[in-house]
Formats: sequence, C-alpha cells, structure tokens
Amino acid sequence: MLVGRAHRTWFALHRLLRPPMSKKKAEGVDVPGGNVGAFNHDGSALTEEEHEGLRQVTIALEEYVQGCTIGEFRARLDLLWQFHADLSVEARAAATAAAAANADVDDNDEGDAAASGRKGAARELALANVLYNTWRYYVQFLPAVMKRVELARAPAARKLKDHAKLAKWEDRG
Repeated sequence: MLVGRAHRTWFALHRLLRPPMSKKKAEGVDVPGGNVGAFNHDGSALTEEEHEGLRQVTIALEEYVQGCTIGEFRARLDLLWQFHADLSVEARAAATAAAAANADVDDNDEGDAAASGRKGAARELALANVLYNTWRYYVQFLPAVMKRVELARAPAARKLKDHAKLAKWEDRG
C-alpha cells in the first residue's frame, strides 16, 4: 500500500524534471529562462539562472526523499533511479543525434539543430547527474531504513502467526 502511494508521486517527479515545453520552445525558438539546467550557447557552463534552477531541483528532490515515510523510502529511491536512467539514455541519444547533425552541417539550419541537440543533451545530463547524486546519497541509508521496517513489522507478524495457530487449533477441536 505504501509502495503504491510512493508510485503515485511519479507524476510530480515527472512534472519537476520535465516541465511542459511552451509552443515556442517546442518549435525550436529559444525562450529565455527555459527548461531547468540548460547550458550556455557554447555548451561550456551554466548561467546563474541555470545554476539556480538545478539548485531548486536538488532541493525539491531532497524534500521528496526526506518527506516520505519509511515504508515509501525504497520505492521513492527506485523512482529516482528510474528517472536517472531515463534521462541518461536520453542525454546519450541527444548527444549522438547532435554529433550526427554536426557531421552533416551544410547550412545554418542544421548547425542550429546540432547546437540545440547539444544543449538538450547537456540539460538532460545535468539533471541525470543531480538525480544520481541524490539517489547515491540516500541509498546509503537504505539498509538502516529496511532494518527499521523489519523491526516494526516483527511484532505484528508474530501476532498474526500466533493468531493463525489459534485458529488452526480451534478448527481441530
């Protein structure tokens, strides 16, 4: 039940990591203050606004993990890992597509597409790194949390087992 509640947070994570693109952004027109984590036009460094965007995502991810119950902890870490893996694959695919477009540059339009692909790959990679680092930090606490869950379940499991023994004994008598 708790795992199901954690999995319902997928939509919130998706909205955080993949905000809806405006029509202009989808058409390739650069919108100032666009998606979180975008790199400069040269692909070398993040602007202050972009650093702040990544910092806000990091804070939101920390609140996401710290705000869960111990029963949801593992499921939420699994979701972080799944989003990390998805963004990593997309970053590699975008980088490959940008490299292919860059190799075929004959006019300005394709050069713009290659730059846009590099920018998208860099953004995806930056978000994937934030997710990985958040996951890696909190996964170190997983054994302690799982031990705590087992300790909390033990008395209830014992009572249930004793009750099942009584029910079997009553059926015989």
